Amino acid sequence: MGSDAAAGPDISARNATLCTACGLCCDGSLFEAVRVDAVEIAPLEQLGLAIERGDEPRFNQPCTKLVDRCCSIYAARPRICRNFACALLKRLHKGDVTLDQARGVVATAQTLRARVAEATPPARGIAASLAAAPDQDWVAIVDPAMRLAAARRHLDQMVLRDYLATHFRLPGDKPGAGGGEP
Repeated sequence: MGSDAAAGPDISARNATLCTACGLCCDGSLFEAVRVDAVEIAPLEQLGLAIERGDEPRFNQPCTKLVDRCCSIYAARPRICRNFACALLKRLHKGDVTLDQARGVVATAQTLRARVAEATPPARGIAASLAAAPDQDWVAIVDPAMRLAAARRHLDQMVLRDYLATHFRLPGDKPGAGGGEP
């Protein structure tokens, strides 16, 4: 939740309300994990963020520092978080959508996300669920009620995936992209 060079150095307080109403970039809906720079590892670990070390250091989503859709380490958040602006926020900055329209898009996304989250195992984040091939095993289920429930879960996944791609993802972003550069 932040700004980027195309959106200007700071987003207005009025437009920042969109980010604090949303949180999809931090709650595991858009990304499975977020890459961090090597120099950020120690300071972020001191703040209690669990960093996976390796060729591309990262932390998993949902971010443990997200509290009520707000970043609890906002002033010390990683560079990639400071620089990220989703497609909806960029459209808001350009004037392609109004704040009220953008809030409506966020509200719909939150509703869709809640339906998918209900059916997603807790150990598996929303982005991981959306990155995987949708569960099409419902076709083989014999019990009609179970088949219908599985088909609805499949449809909810597909609708959320498309909605996020249409309104929030930037070109090149994928559900499991690991917090790619915006």
